[in-house]
Amino acid sequence: MRRAALLALLAVLLLTAGALGAGASDSYRQRDFHAIWSGARLVAEGIDPYDETRWCPETDGVSVDATTVSGDVICVTRYAYPLWTAVLLLPIGILPLAWAAALWLSISLASALGAVALAWRATGGSQRGAPLFAAVVLGSQPFWLMIAGGQISGVLALGMALSAYAAATRREGLSGAALALAALKPNVLALAVAAMVLHAVAERARAFLIGGTLALIALVAISLPVLPAWPLEWLRELFGRQIGHATEYATAWGIGAHDLGSLVAGGALAGAVTIVCVWLAHRALRDRVTLIALAIPLSLFATPYAWSYDFVVLVVPWAFILARSERLAPGLGRLLRSALLVVASPLTWILYLLAFTRGTETLSASIPALTALLVSVAARAAESGPERAT
Repeated sequence: MRRAALLALLAVLLLTAGALGAGASDSYRQRDFHAIWSGARLVAEGIDPYDETRWCPETDGVSVDATTVSGDVICVTRYAYPLWTAVLLLPIGILPLAWAAALWLSISLASALGAVALAWRATGGSQRGAPLFAAVVLGSQPFWLMIAGGQISGVLALGMALSAYAAATRREGLSGAALALAALKPNVLALAVAAMVLHAVAERARAFLIGGTLALIALVAISLPVLPAWPLEWLRELFGRQIGHATEYATAWGIGAHDLGSLVAGGALAGAVTIVCVWLAHRALRDRVTLIALAIPLSLFATPYAWSYDFVVLVVPWAFILARSERLAPGLGRLLRSALLVVASPLTWILYLLAFTRGTETLSASIPALTALLVSVAARAAESGPERAT
């Protein structure tokens, strides 16, 4: 009864925070949430969200900047998510915007807090270190930008944390099925999921593969009948109009194009960071939790599409670094903790504020790159060195 009462109190607090927070941000009317809600609303009304002749007028996307001199509509973007995301969020789409925004913020907060708890348990963190880890996540810029914009990254973080926790507790089927949450915005974590699938194939982890396959089949089954041509339409948007913004994103490709003068340089940078990290941690990568902790930041760094609000999914690697630092010799443990504290905050905030003067967020790509390097060092140290008694 005590646990039920605490859960009920937490639910009330989350719903209250959602209502107050969404109201303070004008129900996310000019933020990222408006696109998420609009996609679900259009599907609920039987409208193709990838049809730009409908998307712009229906979502208030037509403005002076979104028309030619002759008045023809130019859609800056269409619905940028897979259709199954809109179908799963139909309960949000059928609500009025203000109610939908309040509910979504509550869901985002609950997802992020759930991800914190699951990631810490998955990585074996101590009860004593839990408050520090929570402070690291809740004090980071990605967490607050997720709240401010109504982005979907809290749900993605929950999916990856649940997959890691299920792997740690040997619930292989659940670990694979949890990746369905990452599929709500697959361009962020596609490379991480690919690495996990290849690892499962190599390890013959049938339950993991079956769980992931069934989850994928379910996503296709709920979306394909709604709009059979949606995969082609979504891919056309993703690799058509969206690819043109790769130079602006907080990824290796953004650094390469904007700061190094070449997309090729960005690819080389992503490859170099990946090679160094895998070389450092290769012995420990047979463990799926370690693999997930490393694959997430490498995926963020190497994907063409990621903003700093997507970095909420770093909750798993950040938990891994702190949890491993508890088991290492005091000097190395303190060094890893200090490095992570600097990366998670204030560096996330400094680079975000710097983006306003530079006009681009590309330098924020150093956050997942540095996180990947810290994960690799922590994994190698824990694998090759004596652990501190706990």
